[in-house]
Amino acid sequence: MKRRGRPPKTVQEKRQERLDLRVSSAEKQAFKLAAEKSEQELSVWIRIQLHKAAGDELLPIKTSRNSADGATNVEYGESSADRASFV
Repeated sequence: MKRRGRPPKTVQEKRQERLDLRVSSAEKQAFKLAAEKSEQELSVWIRIQLHKAAGDELLPIKTSRNSADGATNVEYGESSADRASFV
């Protein structure tokens, strides 16, 4: 008999860590408005923005590692979101 419901998530799909962040009311409202504008849930919008920021911050590290030793474990695509896909 076939099981009902959603199939179990893989290890890579599971989110096991929690990130608590305090923001002002104005910041939260701005984030909510931006998420609504992009037709995303607030948590999804925040996660995407953090991925972009991490990719932008880590790109210079990747570049300097490549010039120093010729290899790195972090791979990036073309866009900021792709560059942060390792997260």
